Parts: sequence; structure tokens; C-alpha cells
Amino acid sequence: MSAGVHARAIRHLEASLSRRWRDPRMARLVAEADRALTDALAQLGVLTEDERERWNARFAGADAASMPLDGELHDRACAYLRRQLVDGASNVAGVTEKRTLFEERLQALLETGIVDWPAKGGWMRRLDEVLPPPVTPFPVVPYLARELRAVAIAPADRVAGLRVTAVELFDDCVRLRWHLVVDEDRGWRDRVHRFDHARDLAGAHQPRALEDNRGSAYTQDVARGGELDVHHLESVPAVLFGETAFTPHVPSDATTLTIRCPGGSIDIDVRDAARQASDATRPQTQDGAQHDRSALRT
Repeated sequence: MSAGVHARAIRHLEASLSRRWRDPRMARLVAEADRALTDALAQLGVLTEDERERWNARFAGADAASMPLDGELHDRACAYLRRQLVDGASNVAGVTEKRTLFEERLQALLETGIVDWPAKGGWMRRLDEVLPPPVTPFPVVPYLARELRAVAIAPADRVAGLRVTAVELFDDCVRLRWHLVVDEDRGWRDRVHRFDHARDLAGAHQPRALEDNRGSAYTQDVARGGELDVHHLESVPAVLFGETAFTPHVPSDATTLTIRCPGGSIDIDVRDAARQASDATRPQTQDGAQHDRSALRT
């Protein structure tokens, strides 16, 4: 076995040993996985038997160091949690704030190994009994987007990295499809979850307002906050795809839409889209003539 492979294996084991988990359950699972890895490396000839035994002993020691503390300390922690559950947050206003304070203290005891996961589950059930979580109503989406009447293709302009690719004209809303090209921050994965990163990017760059040449008033759908392709962002960190909806629908006599973005504005001519939608609704007669059956309704 080459010295390079052996050195890389040792560096990996050292890094794994340095990433110790304060949660006892996770610490045990990681230690078991590490010992299984050393066994596999020994079978492949990357580690000698002496090295395997030394590493397994080190991982076992790290596992033992993360085990829960003595029973007396556990009993004192339970008494502390009972007091906090009854009156410890009496000076905090609001059910949500009281629950948050108790959950933070319980999580701290879990991470230090004084309380284990089954005990945490029991305390959370008691918290729900004493302070039931507030019921948050599901946001009402003000449109259904059932009938697509026309699609306007946007120009190939990019405003501060944002390009609107298409405008979908529905019977009760307008949906803007866009993608954002940003300077890749190679370290964002280590700091921010991809869902939070996508929301941050969308919040800073996505369309904010919609106008037309008739002066219609449009409202952005903030109930859903737009649709973001976070899985694509994970594989291609410099490109975010998304869509933003506005209500109500675009009137049939509107000719131009103006999309306002943090970096500027984009103008889109919707006349061709309206004509194509109108032509699509005219049935053909035997002599090839078309009869207008319906036009875009306002």
C-alpha cells in the first residue's frame, strides 16, 4: 500500500476524531461508524492490526467521554426543568417566547449529555401539555392559476444577474419565471442551509413589483414567497431558478408589462402573447376561415 493512501487515511481518521458530538446518541453512532471504518481499512491493508487497535481504542475513549453524566446530576436537571416548566418563564410574555426559552434550556442539557433523547421527548410532551403550541393558520393563496391564457417571452436582458424568461398570463394571476446568476460564494454551504441561501438570494434579487401601461394595481404573492429550485442551486451554486406570482390577472387591453427588480426594471411586450391566445380560441370552419369564439377577458 502506498504511503500516500496511508497518509490520507490517517488524516481522515484524525479529522473524524476531532469532530466530536456533544449529543451522546450521535457520539455513539459516529464512534461505531469510525470503528467500522478502521476495521475495513485494516482488511484492505491500509492500516496494520496495531494501528487498527490503537484507533479503535481512541474512538472508544471519545465515545465514553460523551456518555451521560451521573444520576445525581440528571435528577437535579429534571428538578430544574420542572421549575422552569411551572414558573421559570413567568416573566416572559407570550406562549411562543416561553416555549422557545424552555426548548433552548432543554437542548443545552441534551447537548451536554445530562439529558438523553428519550427524556427530551418526554419533556417536550409535558411542554405541550402545559403550554400548547399556538395554532398558525395556513396562509391563503389568493389565486388558483387554473387557466393559462397566454405566455409572453421576455427579452434576453439581465438586471443585476436576474433574467425573467417568461410571463405566464392566467385567468386570475400573473406568474413570472426567472433565473438568477450570482457570483459563486464557495463557502456558503459551510455557513447556510441551501433553503435559507435560496431565500436570501430571492429576497435580494427577485421581482418586487409589476406594472402595466393601463396603471393596473398588482399585488405580489407573499403567502408562498415564490417557488425556488433549491435542489438545482445545490448542484449548480451560481444559478437559482424561481418564479414569482402577482394578482390579479393582466387585462386584455394591456400592451406592456414593467417588472420592477432591486437592480432595475424589465419591460415586456404582451401584445403578441395576447394575439396568439386569441387565435388559439378561434375554431376553423370547412373553408378555412376562423371565427372569434372568445377573447381575453378583463
